[in-house]
Amino acid sequence: MTGVAKRMEKAGLIEKKNDAQDERLRMLQITRRGRETLGAIREIQEQHGGAYLEIYSLKEKEEVLSVLKHIVRRGKQLPNSIS
Repeated sequence: MTGVAKRMEKAGLIEKKNDAQDERLRMLQITRRGRETLGAIREIQEQHGGAYLEIYSLKEKEEVLSVLKHIVRRGKQLPNSIS
């Protein structure tokens, strides 16, 4: 993660801030450019997702959604899962 954070900081997507209560900690904060980039990525993902799914019938989409929901529910039951 350190390498990813350094590259993101160099690209102007995040900035490091000192923690006000604990000077040993450094917090990562998304910048305006980072938020704009994230928005552009989301837009592209939505376009691609729609294009990938348009070839399937409504029933097939519902089946996939059902399986994905089941996977998420099972994942939440695993030890050390993030809820």
